[in-house]
Amino acid sequence: KQQLTPHDTLLLLTKYEDYTSGDNFQYYNPANARPNFRFEEHQEPIIVGGYQHEWSPGVRTLLLGGRLVNEQKFSDLQAPQLLLIEDGSGAITASDSQPFDVVLRDKLEIYTAEINQIFRRERFGIVAGALWQGGDFDFANSLSNSPLPEFFLPSVAAKYREPFERFTGYGYLTVEPVDKLWLIGGVGYDRIKMPTNFRSLPQSGGAEERDLVGPKAALIWSPLPRATLRGIYSRSLGGVSLDESY
Repeated sequence: KQQLTPHDTLLLLTKYEDYTSGDNFQYYNPANARPNFRFEEHQEPIIVGGYQHEWSPGVRTLLLGGRLVNEQKFSDLQAPQLLLIEDGSGAITASDSQPFDVVLRDKLEIYTAEINQIFRRERFGIVAGALWQGGDFDFANSLSNSPLPEFFLPSVAAKYREPFERFTGYGYLTVEPVDKLWLIGGVGYDRIKMPTNFRSLPQSGGAEERDLVGPKAALIWSPLPRATLRGIYSRSLGGVSLDESY
């Protein structure tokens, strides 16, 4: 973080990660651990920059932009997978669990940009802004080495590339009607386009869209120097991956 002038501040955030692990989940029975499980995650790198300008006391504009990247790989040998059996009409007639060699890869590249405006006075404040994020998800999976005959349960190998896009607009009003009591109200609009299924095996192609108008309300009350009451109500759409952290 660098103070460029008395009214301008610059922020740079970068992150590099190269992580590998086995099965480090906790089990009641250690015999349930998966000795062949492997997990890898790479971020090479994440770069985000921020800029703030103070126009006058209590009036500030903030900008944020950057590139988000993340790649994950899961693999296991003879891992039990849910097997659903259909009849000729497509109805599920039975279910079973069969072991497969499993490989799953997820990779995302997303660009993010946000503008935020703040107005503050003695008894009220306004915060408004807009966020855009866009990019792609590349993901692939394979299920192989089934104990059942190949003609009955063939191996699966598939790759997909699906778009991601998010737009968010929001506004908040804070008022202090009496000393030590702050009331906050606001509204946000979220619209997101994301892959339908990139997490669970077997993965599938396609994208879905969701949108939501989300009301926001909160209060902060400090009746005593050592006592503060806080309450909040909010509706919003969550993110898809690490995009929701920026």
